[in-house]
Amino acid sequence: MAGPFVARFRAVVEPLFGRPFTEADGISDADLDTAQERCGYELPEALRDFYTVVGNFDPVLTAHNRFYSPGGLYRLDGKLVFCEENQVVVYWGYEEDQGWRADPPVYQGVNNDEVEWYVEAGRCSDFLAGMIYWQALNGGLPHLRFAGAPESVRQAAPAWPLVWQDKDSQVFSRGSLVFCLTRREQGAEVQAAALVEGQLDELWRVLGLGAGPV
Repeated sequence: MAGPFVARFRAVVEPLFGRPFTEADGISDADLDTAQERCGYELPEALRDFYTVVGNFDPVLTAHNRFYSPGGLYRLDGKLVFCEENQVVVYWGYEEDQGWRADPPVYQGVNNDEVEWYVEAGRCSDFLAGMIYWQALNGGLPHLRFAGAPESVRQAAPAWPLVWQDKDSQVFSRGSLVFCLTRREQGAEVQAAALVEGQLDELWRVLGLGAGPV
């Protein structure tokens, strides 16, 4: 039975990867139930629905950051960690006693001498939707491109749907094309990914970056 967040995750991942997602891309209800019973923790509905849609789809699970299997979460400082950054600099998890909630906050743990935790997203579903775009942008989609971001880019970007942001970055997406503007010490950078390389050529033209690499 489809959970309350399945439609939202499908609405993100299917346009990005250009096809309908099937049961084979996700993990079945029976297998999710077994994982929870075996491991003795609860998966929030948002995380459970994420696994239902993309739990067997590596371009989202492992392209950059790494999602753990639903039976492979581990306990750390009262959190259940379900994802780690690609160099294990940070972790993401939820409070262990909040697994019964449909959409609890997600905490980021910075892996210093001691892991320091703070709330990254007030809703797990928002974090997971944003992470789908981030994974697509960082290797999940086959064609990637980077450039400095002059004023022309910052002027053109707001015409695109804004799908995720934090204090340093804004992510925009339409169909199977996604790009990010990130503030750097020496200015700004644009990073883009697409299902078809010609989409990047057109994006570069629209953003005033020329025709792109030859």
